[in-house]
Amino acid sequence: YQWSTGESTPTITVSTAGSYSVTVTDANGCVGMTTINITQNPSPTISISGPTDICANETATLTASAGFINYFWSTSDIGQSISVNSSGTYSVIAIDANGCTAQSSITINQLPDLTPMISGNLVICSGGSTQLDAGPGYSSYQWSTGEMTQDIIVSTAGTYSVTITDGSGCSGNTSVNVSVFPSPMPVISGNTSFCPGGSTQLDVGSAYSSYQWSTGESTPTITVSTAGSYSVTVT
Repeated sequence: YQWSTGESTPTITVSTAGSYSVTVTDANGCVGMTTINITQNPSPTISISGPTDICANETATLTASAGFINYFWSTSDIGQSISVNSSGTYSVIAIDANGCTAQSSITINQLPDLTPMISGNLVICSGGSTQLDAGPGYSSYQWSTGEMTQDIIVSTAGTYSVTITDGSGCSGNTSVNVSVFPSPMPVISGNTSFCPGGSTQLDVGSAYSSYQWSTGESTPTITVSTAGSYSVTVT
């Protein structure tokens, strides 16, 4: 055997495209020759499309380039597309119609949970109001009241929730309960009449934390010696 490569074995291994010929001589000294043309297929390339960041508890679809007959993923999945829901590096090996292989990988980062917190007084007096604030830094806000601002003002008891969305498109939600206490109904006790030169003691009770009489005094009990109308505001 005499190959155009210079080798003299029945079999040779080649790794480049080209024309290869061999001249053979049999036991009778007769000679024959043949030629074969080898074509080297181009190396295929593959890429993976899909998001590199995913929100907590969400799933992303990774899709490899089309044009291959088989796809083998590092997850053991087979097919052009797979679904993933955790951080990590995912790779694929694909085989084309010529039997050539291509490989690619992509790294996925799973973003942390969004945990908004609502601040504000959760107990208000009847007739009052409180401001509920979901905090700054989010791209959108959606309250259960229909409002779409960072903070809202409420004056009724109930559960208020908010869903926030950040710049990555990830969402989170939380809620608070607001209670409304009834306004106190103080009763002034004491004699409402007295003799000339006398006085009377007016008492609103000691169950409150602050007192403000129309006389300027701030005690539960006052003594008055002139006729008139007396009022007290308690807290």
